[in-house]
Amino acid sequence: MALDSCNYLLEIESENLEAQQFLKKIMEHNPPKVGLINRLIKEANK
Repeated sequence: MALDSCNYLLEIESENLEAQQFLKKIMEHNPPKVGLINRLIKEANK
């Protein structure tokens, strides 16, 4: 689930390479942070 959320965010930010790398680091180092990722998705969709 967390990976799906991250992939969704990467699609949203596909034009922003820095954002992609940042999100990948979040997922690599903090895999349990699903709530944070989902909150970022909600913010990105506003």
